[in-house]
Amino acid sequence: MATLFENHKDEDFSYSDFQQSLTLQYRKLLNQFKKIIRFFVKFNIFFLLVTLAQIFVFFLLLANKEFTQLALSIGLLFLTCSAYFILLFYFQAKKPEQFHQIRNNFILDSKKIIPSLKGKAEYHLSITDALIRLVNYLHGFEWNLYHFPKIFYPFSKFLEKFSAFCHWKDVLRMKELLLYSAIEEHIQLIRLSPTDLEVHTSLANCYVSLSKIYLEPKKISNAYFMQKQVKKFNQYFEGKFKMASARAIEEFKILNNYAPDDPWIHLQLAKSYNDLQMPEQEVLEYETVLKLKPDDRDILFRLGVLYFEQGLNAKGLKVYEKLKEANYKKAEDLIRFFGCFNDQPLFEDIL
Repeated sequence: MATLFENHKDEDFSYSDFQQSLTLQYRKLLNQFKKIIRFFVKFNIFFLLVTLAQIFVFFLLLANKEFTQLALSIGLLFLTCSAYFILLFYFQAKKPEQFHQIRNNFILDSKKIIPSLKGKAEYHLSITDALIRLVNYLHGFEWNLYHFPKIFYPFSKFLEKFSAFCHWKDVLRMKELLLYSAIEEHIQLIRLSPTDLEVHTSLANCYVSLSKIYLEPKKISNAYFMQKQVKKFNQYFEGKFKMASARAIEEFKILNNYAPDDPWIHLQLAKSYNDLQMPEQEVLEYETVLKLKPDDRDILFRLGVLYFEQGLNAKGLKVYEKLKEANYKKAEDLIRFFGCFNDQPLFEDIL
């Protein structure tokens, strides 16, 4: 089946030149984003220092029994606190608009580079790829936003955790916005060519990328002072993760309808089912892959592991025997999964 990309391919369009032209736009967005999120830390530190200074002056005046100045210092302290909360609410309300603005500016700048391709596959797919590249640039962005002198090297781990603590939600939100835009570009293209397999594949990968960013809070929570903060968000992000994964699975099912004998599609479905903790469906997909690639020992090994994990020991042992007969180097590793089925906790009360 000819794809829209093939039908509308523009010989004058150079993807590598397009990416080089976007270098300044990448740097511009990242710098603007860094400036916005770092401003909040500076803002909070400034008011914290001012408040601490006022508290110090308060106790100093109290010790010297300067009651007139003491009343004035109390008034200034309340004024500072009021100003802080008013400004904080204002800047917090303004921040999402700033994120949308820098994202929209990036998309507009990108589209200006290839205006002649509007409505063609290269146009939408190039914009999408640029957005996904930005998401990749933002991986781990929250950990290394500050560069301190070497004298602070002994505290570098703590400072990295502090940086992640302050900025992980902002970085995740920006990734989310970029991927939403990438998905929207795909949807516009699919409306032009509903059966273009290349576009559906790219859209499925976008949903997979979106689902992965919702797993990041669990990784970030390894920072000891972030566990309580991230824990209350886990349920919220788990719901979003399942929604994004379900849409990715739906796209892979569309691809499967048009290319049922493509093992790559079934592998992607299996990985998605694994992420969603749906082992029965994952087993079915690996069985399908094995039918399409009967000589793939790695797939057979993975299927054997799943059998043992699901308590399907008879099938698992058959896989073990096949791998052993084929002199597969990891055959002995497979048998170690015997008895590791997921309902093992049922026996804990007996033991």
